[in-house]
Formats: sequence, structure tokens, C-alpha cells
Amino acid sequence: MRILHDPVVLMYHGFAETPPAHDPYSLVVTRARLADQLGLLCKGEHVAVGLDGYLDAVTHPRRPRRILVTIDDGYQSVADI
Repeated sequence: MRILHDPVVLMYHGFAETPPAHDPYSLVVTRARLADQLGLLCKGEHVAVGLDGYLDAVTHPRRPRRILVTIDDGYQSVADI
């Protein structure tokens, strides 16, 4: 029996070398943590896709799991990554 997987969306907000002093909702991710998270995804059974690939995977779940990465603001840290 083959197990299929629904796609996943990872949402990021901003990045920094070190966590900011004031980040009450823990929305800023350090660059090292981002690298770790994306590295783990690359080692597992995951495939990064764009929006069209994500929408296709919603209606046709499959292995390996499809991952859509989004960043919701235009902070300079996003451009620097």
C-alpha cells in the first residue's frame, strides 16, 4: 500500500543573524535555523514546489511530499537571503 502526503506550506516572516530583542511572536528566524530547517527538508522525502505545483499537489497528493515556502513581508532581510 502506498501512502500519499498532502502538501505543506512553510511561512516565514523575516530573518536575522541573531534573534531581535523585541520579537513578541517569535516571527524572526535566524539564518542558521533557516539553513537547518531547509537542510532537513532536503534530506527527507520532500520536494520544493512553486504555487502551481502546490495547487496540483492539493488535488493530487503524492510522495514525496510537496513543500511550498512563502515569505510574507518585504523586509531587507528577505532580499539578503
